[in-house]
Amino acid sequence: MPELENSLNVYSQNVNLNNQQVSLIVAPTKSNTIGMYIYDQLTGKNLLTKFIGDRYPIEPAAVKQDSEGSVILLARIFESGKYPRISLIKFDKSEFKW
Repeated sequence: MPELENSLNVYSQNVNLNNQQVSLIVAPTKSNTIGMYIYDQLTGKNLLTKFIGDRYPIEPAAVKQDSEGSVILLARIFESGKYPRISLIKFDKSEFKW
């Protein structure tokens, strides 16, 4: 994954999406977005890649799956490039299609 930034802010979680066991990885990218990568645990195949953020630099802080199956991402956004703000982003399980 050449777009990933060298960082300690890489988070991995094993979750169940679309009735399938997958590995969910979130990490900061060189373009100041968050890369979300979903891999099949059995085959190692990349099922989905999403990039979160576009206007302000954003870094992941944590990732979890809630009891409804949605994925929740805690992130830090830098407004105007320098003012840190906390952001909670929820992805409904229906957003993950492959």
